[in-house]
Amino acid sequence: MDQNLPIDVLDYILSSILDLRTLCSTVQVSKRLNTVYKARQRSLRAAVARNEVGPALPAALRLARYDTDAQMVWQDFNWQGFTEDSDYEIDWALAQELSANAEAMCEFESLYSQMFKDCRNKTSQLTVSESRKFARALYRLGLYFKRWSNDWESHLDERVWDEDDDPEDEDDDGEKREWEETAKSMREDQLIFLKSTASTDEERRELCAAFVFLRDHAFPWAYTTFGTTYATNYIPDSIQFNDMRALARVLSRREHHSYPGSQLPFENSDVTAELVPPIVNRLGIDVTTIEPTLLLDGPTRNDPCDHCGELSGQKLFTESNWYLLYGYISLREICSTGFKGNLMRNLAEASRINIYFNAQAFSLPAFLREIFDGAAARGVAGADKNLLLCLKCVQGVVEAQAMNWWLDRKRAEGQTIGDDCWYGYECRTQTHKAGHAGRLNHFCLNKGKPGPPAPTVLLPSSHVPHPPANQPPLP
Repeated sequence: MDQNLPIDVLDYILSSILDLRTLCSTVQVSKRLNTVYKARQRSLRAAVARNEVGPALPAALRLARYDTDAQMVWQDFNWQGFTEDSDYEIDWALAQELSANAEAMCEFESLYSQMFKDCRNKTSQLTVSESRKFARALYRLGLYFKRWSNDWESHLDERVWDEDDDPEDEDDDGEKREWEETAKSMREDQLIFLKSTASTDEERRELCAAFVFLRDHAFPWAYTTFGTTYATNYIPDSIQFNDMRALARVLSRREHHSYPGSQLPFENSDVTAELVPPIVNRLGIDVTTIEPTLLLDGPTRNDPCDHCGELSGQKLFTESNWYLLYGYISLREICSTGFKGNLMRNLAEASRINIYFNAQAFSLPAFLREIFDGAAARGVAGADKNLLLCLKCVQGVVEAQAMNWWLDRKRAEGQTIGDDCWYGYECRTQTHKAGHAGRLNHFCLNKGKPGPPAPTVLLPSSHVPHPPANQPPLP
């Protein structure tokens, strides 16, 4: 068919391809297509690159060029001819970097969109203008962090003097002075580079908004997903954004249990201490007043929780986006709040609970589905999978229902539930006597105490046992 089509038509068809990898494959299936491609490869690659990367292509090209040009990592490299306005020829090495970075950017934009524009949709709902501002700012941050991470890694490695030597050692003093002078010069060049990357006040505000999104939202979300029932991962105070793809790999699996924490780049705190201050303190922007929503064109939606009515922006959760809770509720928090008292030290049950939650096949949405289905069957208010609930209300359902959920699972497996222990989840004996822990049910309230004050979401009153008149001795 392509033999009869004019070259301009074939050019139009090829330029409509959505990504560079597909373009590469397509031009190899037909001699005529390959001929057209060879005649117009520069314009075709540019057109398809724009289709794949979007309106932030100039910033994306500059970052990809840095990743593929060994000379650009030199400290004395002249950047004047390599701006976002430069005409970069897209060879296949650069095309691969563009594609890989575009995939990463898609994950960032989708998460940003879910967090701040439309919590129900996994794919980005940003307008073209919003997408351009968001992606351009992240590409610029990516270039800044990569460019100066390398320099600071090298310079920090040159601190060779011995801090324990004689303080009057002139050789050490000279080395320190020389090192500090170089560091001072680097800091000035670094600020000049950052300001040239975002040349207007508005672009610098956008850069800061993207930085705040990474520091306060994307990174904490990712680090939380790496936690276990035993420990919640430490979340760094700041970021070293020298590998956006590593973080994007975590975000790409946000519907599933997370990758190991080693997938995120190593945080060199000394390098971070040099890279972050120019953004936070020296751009002339008060970062404490900047919100990620600055990148949106219009006012942000501030939707209420369907149960309690609290305004929660887009931090709302329903069955279709429960996977987002991987980054908001740690497994340790689920277990510590849902399995109260000494249950996580119960000699018969604690190990089984840990195995369930820490298994690679664990699914938070599946867990919540069982929790909500069981709660709805018991007539619990607010336990509706289709409601948009704030984080507090979701946690309330989990806290109130986790013990019943565990008992339901045991019954479904054909296990017999023993008689309730008098002291319920507060029993201390369950932590050091395996026979007692396995014989009696501890997933219940302490019968010697009145029920707790009713939270927003609680079991029906018929499930709360009343304390008897006589209390047995403490086990």
